[in-house]
Amino acid sequence: MTDEKKIQIALQNLGFYRGPIDGQINAYGTRTAIRELNRAYEIGDTPSMSPQERDALVYLGTLLLFDRNLNAPGTDRRTRTRRIQTALKILGFYNGKLDGSSGPMTRRAIANYRAAYGLAPSTRLNFDEEYQLISTAKTANDRNLNDTVASLKRLGASQRTQRTNAVPMMNRGPVILQPSAPARPVQGTIVQQAPAGYSQTPPPAENSAALQNAPTKKEKAVPQPVELTPAQ
Repeated sequence: MTDEKKIQIALQNLGFYRGPIDGQINAYGTRTAIRELNRAYEIGDTPSMSPQERDALVYLGTLLLFDRNLNAPGTDRRTRTRRIQTALKILGFYNGKLDGSSGPMTRRAIANYRAAYGLAPSTRLNFDEEYQLISTAKTANDRNLNDTVASLKRLGASQRTQRTNAVPMMNRGPVILQPSAPARPVQGTIVQQAPAGYSQTPPPAENSAALQNAPTKKEKAVPQPVELTPAQ
């Protein structure tokens, strides 16, 4: 079972995918299902997956396969052995394939399970012991399923928070500029020097009065009559 098929299984069990489990992760139907999942969990609005989302879906697909094996009908030897192997894998006692073949790894896993749970030493399980094993494993697997779905929801909440914090500047309120305080006059000691040829002494009073009585550019000087005296 490839990771791509596990993703399709996860999408199918979550109600977003209705196509075949063929591993075609880039097919239109699968990508549409991914987009629907992203919208439903508020992860985004694209048919793509982040690495965290992909890992969660692969793990979710694995847990769903476990659940299917635990609930598989039938009491034949192969079905029963696969059910036991799945339960032992969920509880951490078995690392082999779920092939329904009772080999050395399966028998050793049963022996380790019995020792850990205080059962008599053996490499077999009767029906009551098998039921207890399956029940314990199913409880643990259901908890893992719920935790994985919750992690997808938390991923959506995290993405929503990031989008909220990344508000464009144009959507923010206007920036009010406060006028700066007027600058204080500089108490300098620089004395402005008059250009060469000019006197810094103020003009005498009569000169000032003459300047005040001088005609402006708009005024015209009235000519005074000239008195002529005969020559001697």
